[in-house]
Amino acid sequence: MTKKSRLEEISRKRSLRNTIVILAGIICLIVLFFFYGVPMLINFSLLVEKLRGDGDIEVSSNTSSYIAPPVLDLLKDATNSAKTNISGYALPNQVIRLYMNGKYIDKTTVNNNNNFIFRNIILKEGDNNIKAKAIYSDKESDYSQNIQIIYQNKNPDLEISSPRDNQIISNGDAQVKVEGKTDPSVRITVNDYWAITESDGNFSYLLHLQKGENKIKVIAIDNAGNKSEKE
Repeated sequence: MTKKSRLEEISRKRSLRNTIVILAGIICLIVLFFFYGVPMLINFSLLVEKLRGDGDIEVSSNTSSYIAPPVLDLLKDATNSAKTNISGYALPNQVIRLYMNGKYIDKTTVNNNNNFIFRNIILKEGDNNIKAKAIYSDKESDYSQNIQIIYQNKNPDLEISSPRDNQIISNGDAQVKVEGKTDPSVRITVNDYWAITESDGNFSYLLHLQKGENKIKVIAIDNAGNKSEKE
């Protein structure tokens, strides 16, 4: 390797390292703003108002006339468990009121790390729309973002139309098309390989055969984790 090519390689590595450091810094700034930026902006605006002469305004995270809504952590879209934990963050010492499908169900207090959690919240079968409000003194925030989680504990339907049980494949065929039907939005595996599933639940997979007996295992899994199996 010539001296010039070595210098080019060193320069390229240095440039790549600098790029990685810059990207990591940007990601850290985004995360910090996401967690702390809104309260800081609120307090800064209050400080500006105070410096302009409004002596009645106190600069504090919980004394603003505006209470920021809490932020709920994301949940899985669907579950087969009748209970779930709901967590999020807001300003310390705020009371968080939890609502499900428009009805108040529970409350808790934000800890000093800006976190709160509701444990073992009971879900109803089907859609569950979850929101929360933050309360401090006599002030109440707007609703948080809506989190929807579907509770379903029924195994998906699974029908196999081809091949038939104990069907004999002859004439030198080395493969067979496995076909059937399941519920919409259900994933299918055939001998641990993903099958092609259409929007209406019809599925197919071209399975390569070995000489002799071939066992076929078809598994249907829905978004909540419920499973049906046929072999």
